[in-house]
Amino acid sequence: NVKKPDGLTLISPENIDDILSRMNLTDLPGIAKAMAMKLKLAGIHTPLQLRHTPADKLKTACNSIVGIYWHYRLNFSEVDLSGHDDYKSMQAMRQISASQRKNVKMLDDLLVSLCTTLEKRMVKQEVYAKDITFTARYENGTYYNESFKCEKNPVQDAMKMVLLIKGRMEHFQKQNHCEPVINTQMNMMGVNVFNFIPDCALQFDMFENNVQQHHLRKTMYDIKKKFGNDSILKAAELHELEVYKDAIGFGSVKHLY
Repeated sequence: NVKKPDGLTLISPENIDDILSRMNLTDLPGIAKAMAMKLKLAGIHTPLQLRHTPADKLKTACNSIVGIYWHYRLNFSEVDLSGHDDYKSMQAMRQISASQRKNVKMLDDLLVSLCTTLEKRMVKQEVYAKDITFTARYENGTYYNESFKCEKNPVQDAMKMVLLIKGRMEHFQKQNHCEPVINTQMNMMGVNVFNFIPDCALQFDMFENNVQQHHLRKTMYDIKKKFGNDSILKAAELHELEVYKDAIGFGSVKHLY
């Protein structure tokens, strides 16, 4: 918003200090009130101070690698947004027993569980994925493999991954006039995500509530970490429990164990 609506302002190493000295922290795209508060608690009250603060101190202040990225941006250093140091890809896979594949609903729940596992890992690593691969193996030795890109809308949310994967399945089924991809002959299911982008570099859609969803998801996992995994659950994590009939002909409950 510098000199708007007169046009763009070219920021260079020669004029950046002057421009930053006339701005507030929240004028910088990506720094909202919560992040500004973290920076102020660390003694960083202006964008100019942000620029001249060492990278390691910024990482501590932000409690995230986001601080290092801000140091790089404001000092005209190159930031590698093409990948992540710790992970090149993440995979969640499960072998499916005969009893588990009797019910297609259980297989649907398994897909949600695998995507939720990947969601948890990506939230922890503060990344979104641009590529997804879904793989399934069947009793007759055949495979189903589907890879697709999410370049325009990188994903982290488990249910978005599920909907994307199921959408590809439905397209495949219509195109090939075949039985459902998820069926009772499936004995292995796997989901792989890769081509990561740091969440701080993500361009959120201004017409949707992506920002709120992002912060809510992160807050949920912070609560899980502090109070336990079952302290808070998404609706997608709730499953109907199978009702078991009382099969005790004699004796007591202890004979069940």
